[in-house]
Amino acid sequence: MTVDPFKPILKVLLVDDDPDTRQVVSMMVEKAGHVLITTDSGSTALSMLNREKVDVILLDIMMPEMDGLSILESIRATSEAPILMLTAISNAAIMEQSYLMGANDYIVKPFTREKLIDRIERLGIKTKPARKSSHLS
Repeated sequence: MTVDPFKPILKVLLVDDDPDTRQVVSMMVEKAGHVLITTDSGSTALSMLNREKVDVILLDIMMPEMDGLSILESIRATSEAPILMLTAISNAAIMEQSYLMGANDYIVKPFTREKLIDRIERLGIKTKPARKSSHLS
């Protein structure tokens, strides 16, 4: 797979307590040419967002310490970064609550690489200009 030289490189934050999910998503996102930073904790994610700007946030709902909806609420108090809920919960009421609280999109696990990357790029490219190419037209 080749990376499109005109497609922006997105910086993506993944907040998920499952190490297997973090590993799989890392491979998918990096193979698509984007940069991924990860954490397994909501409080760490909030600290990271105070220090770093990201283009897209991937957020699990079921996590210890601080659930994803609480993290979503805290992020929305200070950031407009697009948030993609990435969760095993397929409950319509939880999905609706996520959107009402400020989530931009919602994917139920398991998901395909194509679906994940498409959603990340649609959300992230809205907020980031394309890379300039050194090629002459």
